[in-house]
Amino acid sequence: MFASILTLIPLPYLDASSKIPTLFGRPYTTLCLYLFIVIVVILTLSGVLPVTEFYLNNSKLAALYYFSFFFLLIPSFSRLENMF
Repeated sequence: MFASILTLIPLPYLDASSKIPTLFGRPYTTLCLYLFIVIVVILTLSGVLPVTEFYLNNSKLAALYYFSFFFLLIPSFSRLENMF
């Protein structure tokens, strides 16, 4: 649980975009942001639901996307969108 909170600390330094300082207005990042919101809802609901193999596997995949959004997608998309 603390890892998900600690991922927010380096967030301002991970976005290397020089054009637009927000996540809106860039097409790939906006799509990933909406998907991230869905993932947060899935993680919230899976915390309430009973522990079964189906919900456990979905939670693992959602947590993988949650952390990859901050450490892989935001830096790569900001560098990609700065090139064009």
